[in-house]
Amino acid sequence: MTTDRATAASWVRDVAAGRWDKTLAERDFTRSAGALAYTRKVADGGRQQLVLDLSARSGEFQLSLRATVAYASVAKLAIRLLGSRAGAFGKSNIVDMGLLDTLEASAPMWVFSSPEGLAALAPQVDGYLLDPMVSYLDARATVAAFTEAKRAEWLAAEDPARPSRFPVVVAAGELTLGEPAKALATLERAYPAGTPGRAEYAEAFTVARELAPDAQAPPASAAPVLTFELTTANSLLGIPVPNPGPDQIERVVRNLTEDRHYTVLQRSDGVYAQVGIGLKTGSAPGSYALEHRAGPEGEHLRADTTDQDAAVLFLQRFRTGDDWRGHHEWRQLEL
Repeated sequence: MTTDRATAASWVRDVAAGRWDKTLAERDFTRSAGALAYTRKVADGGRQQLVLDLSARSGEFQLSLRATVAYASVAKLAIRLLGSRAGAFGKSNIVDMGLLDTLEASAPMWVFSSPEGLAALAPQVDGYLLDPMVSYLDARATVAAFTEAKRAEWLAAEDPARPSRFPVVVAAGELTLGEPAKALATLERAYPAGTPGRAEYAEAFTVARELAPDAQAPPASAAPVLTFELTTANSLLGIPVPNPGPDQIERVVRNLTEDRHYTVLQRSDGVYAQVGIGLKTGSAPGSYALEHRAGPEGEHLRADTTDQDAAVLFLQRFRTGDDWRGHHEWRQLEL
């Protein structure tokens, strides 16, 4: 007898109720009894969902994870800016979406055909719910954070020959935040005069100027906004976390192990800070190696500490632009 999707969905709900509901409730997500999605409200009228996607494939079922971010204020402006190119963008006010296989390229494919098979896969799913899925949503928990994360995503994949709508969405976020000059600068950088992108997204310029007729984009020579990316030893095949917040940085550093033995916070100008632990970094077991390098050809410094709090603070201060040196004894490395 062939199992239908409704039956498979009931198996997933049973596992969710017994295994994932409590974990995600601690991060403010709720799930109704008949749903395959966890929902939470965030600042600025936002709504986030972590969806348990279920699809049928050749008599079996595949489970995957999807995260969505909805901000009505940003969605409405983005639709206006996109104009005839909006398509289905902004449906249900969704302005961003992260799929597990794009956030973590090494994630497995979960295929099952029985409740026992699903139960056997559930421990694997555990490891991906909070990171990368909830981490992705945590980094987009305000309009400002979402806009910054989307900017980093756009800049990381920027290709003038293949213009995307990401910059329009970033501009919508900036307009929502009351930063029309910044929004115009974003559009100017993404779609310079005379390029295909300028013609493709011409409506965005028209609407932006209608919304803020007195706004002037800053000079092209203005210093670019610096962005950050966080990677770990076992996530280099995946997409780095853009512009991580202090909580994300703390969680990653405190979860370093002899296998997941280092994390790097890279700034868009090439400067980076790194924290590693244990023998693979040339330190004693349980000891942290702190490193900072001012670009590929810049000064490369290292310090060691057994204080986990100090290791966390080092990366957090580098992220905020504060003095990261602390009270450590730094020495120069020659590679």
